[in-house]
Amino acid sequence: TKANQVESNQRKESVDILFLVDVSLSMEALDVPPSRLSRAKDILLSTAPDLIGNRLGIIAFAGSSFSFCPM
Repeated sequence: TKANQVESNQRKESVDILFLVDVSLSMEALDVPPSRLSRAKDILLSTAPDLIGNRLGIIAFAGSSFSFCPM
């Protein structure tokens, strides 16, 4: 039926997205104001609301990585 066609056309596929964030001391450099780490945080926080419906994860690393917020 037409109602089923409209409903199936409005389905949105989700994707898995991983943010990899360097949290080493070098991220406190001031070459990108206020710091590299603050800028990365701002980008992540401003991007996340647009990604509703997707699965998000964060991999934080400083030398070696571990899964801080697994999917």
